[in-house]
Amino acid sequence: MPGEFGLVLYLVCCYWVIQLCVSCFCFQFFFRFATVLDYKHLWLRYAVVEMVTLVFYVTVGLLFRPRIELGHVAAPADQGEEEGVALIEQAASV
Repeated sequence: MPGEFGLVLYLVCCYWVIQLCVSCFCFQFFFRFATVLDYKHLWLRYAVVEMVTLVFYVTVGLLFRPRIELGHVAAPADQGEEEGVALIEQAASV
């Protein structure tokens, strides 16, 4: 399928763009955010880091979820049942 390679390439590029943005955002923002906070409010830094990590995992999970339109997910209807019956009959005769 010619369109499938383009889809895979698109998904890989999206993943690396998201990964790069999250990494740069985390290093820059959280360093500055931690320097502004008092010692008593330092727990906010960890809460924000965990929320950004959760958003990253949800985004990547939604981006890479299985899709029906991909060709390798569904078996062709004309081959599956006939070959399965033939294999069962062949195994039963042995």
